[in-house]
Formats: sequence, structure tokens, C-alpha cells
Amino acid sequence: MMSKSIAREMAKDAMTCVVASQNMGLRFGLTADQAGFGLKDFSTEGTMLSCLKGPRCNAHHPYRSYDASCNNLENSLWGTSNSAFQRILLPSYSDGVFKPREAKCGLPLPSARLV
Repeated sequence: MMSKSIAREMAKDAMTCVVASQNMGLRFGLTADQAGFGLKDFSTEGTMLSCLKGPRCNAHHPYRSYDASCNNLENSLWGTSNSAFQRILLPSYSDGVFKPREAKCGLPLPSARLV
């Protein structure tokens, strides 16, 4: 079964963000924590990533939306359909963004299936 075109487009946008974050981490010599947690504090306004922001919301609209957008006026995408879940625990990536965790010696961890 093929995925919907909107899902493919969202996956492409997400990978653009991942690659951009990885490149900025490498370019500026950021630690994994700086790359994973610090980059989200910077504005993407005026960049190619600015299109990933949520819609502007009308605080006086009397009804909730069908896709849950604007149910939270400060964070219009929280809880919307086709959006990522918020993590309960902090992620642990080797580059702080996307690459899988490594052993303390720097080698890849064994396969979960093997373990």
C-alpha cells in the first residue's frame, strides 16, 4: 500500500530539518547536546525551514478544528493530526539530532535483535 502524498511530503520536510540540523552541528562544531537541544531555540524565520511552522490562530474562533490545529493558541501544531509525538524522556542520539547512539568506546551498539 502506498503512502499518501501529504505523508511523503511531510517526511521529506522532516528529513530536510534533520539534515539541516546535522549540517549546522558539524559546521559550528556543536556537541550532541547543543545540536539536539540548543538548535530548537533559534528562529527559522526567513529560511527555507520557516514553512514548517503552524498556522496563525484566531483566538475568538468558537469551535475547535477537525485536525486539532490551534487547540493550543501558543503552539498551534501541538496535538494535531500528522504531527510527531512529544517525547517524555530526552532522546539520546550520538550527534544529538539523528544518528543512533554509540557505545562509550565509540563503536556502534549491537543490534537489538541480536541482543
